[in-house]
Amino acid sequence: MIWGPLVLILVGFYAVGVTFYLHQENGRLKFLGLLLASAIFVAVEIAILLDLLLSAGDIVALILDLIIEWGHVYAVALILSSLLLFVRESKPEF
Repeated sequence: MIWGPLVLILVGFYAVGVTFYLHQENGRLKFLGLLLASAIFVAVEIAILLDLLLSAGDIVALILDLIIEWGHVYAVALILSSLLLFVRESKPEF
């Protein structure tokens, strides 16, 4: 089933475009984090698609699995840090 990764790649490219536009307009660090997270998400989905399409050896499968796992970790970490910046900037100053 390659339709799932293909749809997620298209949605990821849309997210990269939107966050790139928001980062260019505002220049805020929180949008840069979301831009990097969405770009990593697209790279992970491309790795999943390659893993589905290629029936390569054990080494290539291991490398693709590591890219997928660590890409998810990095994307979640960047999303959480961007959300932390959103919360920090929304608090009133004392």
